[in-house]
Amino acid sequence: MILRSSGYTSSSMTIQRRNVLTTNLMEFVNTLNVESVVPILKENKIINNNDIEVLFKEYGRTEQCNQLIRILKTRGNKAFDVFYESLIETHQYSLAKCMENYIDCKTVDVFKEKKLCNNLSEMEGFEEDDSPSLDEYMVQTPSHYASNLDYYNKNKAHIYKIFSNPKGLVLIINNQHFQTMNERYGTEKDEEYLISLFTKLGYKCLPTSRDLTALEMLEKMKKFSRLPEHFSLDSAVVCVLTHGETDCLYGVDDNQILVQDFVSLLNAKNCPGLLNKPKLFFIQACRGCVLSTNTLPQDEIDSNWGNLFKKRNNCYKENVPKFGGRRLSYHPEIKIPIEADILVAYATPSGYVSWRNSVNGSWFIQSIYKIFHEYSATHDILSMLTMVNKMVAEKFVSTSSKNVQMPDFCSRLKKKLYFFPGVISESDV
Repeated sequence: MILRSSGYTSSSMTIQRRNVLTTNLMEFVNTLNVESVVPILKENKIINNNDIEVLFKEYGRTEQCNQLIRILKTRGNKAFDVFYESLIETHQYSLAKCMENYIDCKTVDVFKEKKLCNNLSEMEGFEEDDSPSLDEYMVQTPSHYASNLDYYNKNKAHIYKIFSNPKGLVLIINNQHFQTMNERYGTEKDEEYLISLFTKLGYKCLPTSRDLTALEMLEKMKKFSRLPEHFSLDSAVVCVLTHGETDCLYGVDDNQILVQDFVSLLNAKNCPGLLNKPKLFFIQACRGCVLSTNTLPQDEIDSNWGNLFKKRNNCYKENVPKFGGRRLSYHPEIKIPIEADILVAYATPSGYVSWRNSVNGSWFIQSIYKIFHEYSATHDILSMLTMVNKMVAEKFVSTSSKNVQMPDFCSRLKKKLYFFPGVISESDV
């Protein structure tokens, strides 16, 4: 983001500007998305690493807002200007309007024009005419050696069987409208991409679950895990589009669920219909602030259906017993790790933000759509996700502050996974 001159030259913030922040404090507390403005404030040297560490480690959401406003009041007129611009850049227009009487008129006009002309483009990825078209991309036909039954039969000990019709069920959770957090413009485009892609790959997409609370997200996964169709199908896919933090996902009620708890609902114990079958998770969500301290996900390995949900510190968690590495046996001679056969692909590494374009969708989902269409007939999923990493890292740059992004994935797959598009076999090949 390029800082524009405000006309205020004093190094300390004027009394009038401080009063604006004080008068509208409750509005900021109720509405401000602190996480989204922090990278811009940091880039313009309004806050530093110590400020960020305190904000995101020591305080809850309400106190984060209070503390941030207190900090801004002590950082001079430039802080007021940058804060205003950060609100515009992150589409928090109602909050920005509270401040615009004390912003240079030319600056206000520039941002009003930008609001109208850029179609609320939050994070610029591909140029608009370079974004994927749903009609343009067709999954390649199975002409390559990696996409036929002969190749599988010769290597079946090392490759998952993905030949059922459909190849599996797809659950999509798409949270767009939140109680206090920013609306996720562009997420409907991600939903379109995912439905189009997995339908072409031979999957059955269930009706999209939209705008779920944290508790409803867990309940939806619980119901999905119990579907009897899993026993006759070869895999399953879950896609989550929402706001997030390091190891949590947000429901539209601004409550959180742990990613580990959410994913574990499809493990071998909770979903025996998918035993030894690949379970794929694609998560488009921030995992913190760009400069957040590293926090490792909690290591809880299994869930208990009885008394499933317990709310703690605004975070819905499963009541998960500790098994100390115990393995679940489904055969007298073969023991299966209950968390095996799971792959989780994230839009960004732990602690970092992810970027989304309100017109074209997120960088991560755009890249998955392109790469999987082009290479699913010839490459396994880990190879394709590596290509997705490269595309996002090299092609996308945000317009607001020239930031970049690096996706991340965690694989507990035991074999290679090819989608074998167009190849169906009713027999147990």
